[in-house]
Amino acid sequence: RQNADPDQVNAVKMKYHLTDKTVAVFAGRLLYEKGVDILLQRWASHLKLERGLRLLIVGTGPEKAALQQLSKSLNLDKQVIFTGEVMNKDMPAYYAASDLFVSASETPLMSMAVCEALLAGLPCIVSDKSRPAGQLEHGKNGFYFSSSNELTDYVRRIASLDYNGKEALHRMVRSTVEGVSKDAQAQAML
Repeated sequence: RQNADPDQVNAVKMKYHLTDKTVAVFAGRLLYEKGVDILLQRWASHLKLERGLRLLIVGTGPEKAALQQLSKSLNLDKQVIFTGEVMNKDMPAYYAASDLFVSASETPLMSMAVCEALLAGLPCIVSDKSRPAGQLEHGKNGFYFSSSNELTDYVRRIASLDYNGKEALHRMVRSTVEGVSKDAQAQAML
């Protein structure tokens, strides 16, 4: 997409076998409060049988080993990919290789990852308990979910889009944040 080098995007897709897959990405520190364990459990309960879906978990942190073990115990080895730490300069390629951003954090947050995902044109699906202030407009650039069924429904809706539909969605998401100045973004963060 816009800020990503096409060769880097292709390299990410090839490295993690993401070509022709719908990719949900979580990016951030792997901490208990980020809710990655909840995300994995919900994914296993409702999306494990969806062959064309992948969950890319980008980041590292003190919970990484436990989360990898949880993923393995839930038999998500073929769908969930832990990339480890990725340098900030390389993140545009990871977002561009993805179709949507997802987070199950249940703590209120102001997420840089959500900001980055929106700027990359990714619709964000986040828990309604986190409510990233001033970042998401439900139905325009993302969705809040309150149940596993809603999370599943939003992921499946995006996965059902063809290439042109996904590109139109990415343009629409980008349009919701393009006119926001850096000062306004900083004010919202404060």
